[in-house]
Amino acid sequence: AVEALARARGHATGRITVKPTLFNLVVWRSIYEADGRFYVDAVRAGLGAPTVYPGESAPRFRPEVDAPAVARGSRLERDIARFTHFSDGWVALHPDRPEVLGDLRYAMLPNEVAPLWGIVIDPARSGEPAPFENYREVTPARRRGFLAMLRGLPADEVASAGK
Repeated sequence: AVEALARARGHATGRITVKPTLFNLVVWRSIYEADGRFYVDAVRAGLGAPTVYPGESAPRFRPEVDAPAVARGSRLERDIARFTHFSDGWVALHPDRPEVLGDLRYAMLPNEVAPLWGIVIDPARSGEPAPFENYREVTPARRRGFLAMLRGLPADEVASAGK
């Protein structure tokens, strides 16, 4: 389903990962990389054809472009490299907090790019450990959107349920 979605968007995929969402094997989070961007979607699997819930995209993090002020050889540069390594390279800047490098593999909603956690990139504190932060706000809208996906509602109904 993810490969078909990418083809429908005109993308030649590089990497693809698909992970189950919390406490179920029905709704899955998919991420693929194409042309320097990560595309995040939800896929409901089960009986019958999968239902795809189109999501968001974010540019792949590039230290030389996205964090040029980070001193080379600094503790912060090493922390960014370590975070990227342990996130298997699925990293992008947080859409609402551009100073945060997030792990895109996990989010509150399976079709959002806002990550569950990330590290703060502050070049002024490049000699200190990068602070690790969590983002786990479960809003009523997110809950309604996720439950709509679990129930297998059409994508347009899921989008309106999540508002």
